[in-house]
Amino acid sequence: MTEVNIAALEAQHGKIKTVIIPLDEDKAETLTIYCKAPTRAVRKMISELTDKNTDSAIIAGFNALRVAGDELIKLKDSDYGMTSAEDALITLLQVQKAEIKKN
Repeated sequence: MTEVNIAALEAQHGKIKTVIIPLDEDKAETLTIYCKAPTRAVRKMISELTDKNTDSAIIAGFNALRVAGDELIKLKDSDYGMTSAEDALITLLQVQKAEIKKN
């Protein structure tokens, strides 16, 4: 993906983050996924699915956030990849803390 491609995606979806998910310990095989920022609806969907099945939440979360990059087919079959993807998804879902100032 070139800088121009990323700029075009950002014009359409806002800030884009590149997620590289190793499918094995040696990083011999990886998935590269370009993700947009999560909305409240996506956060809620992931939260509800996490209560039922973490793997489903990971796949659904990346399907909802993915705007380009590798397909997630190989991720479903990789235990190592699913664990790595879970950590990445948690990071993508983090928000800036509100700041409180004393007047």
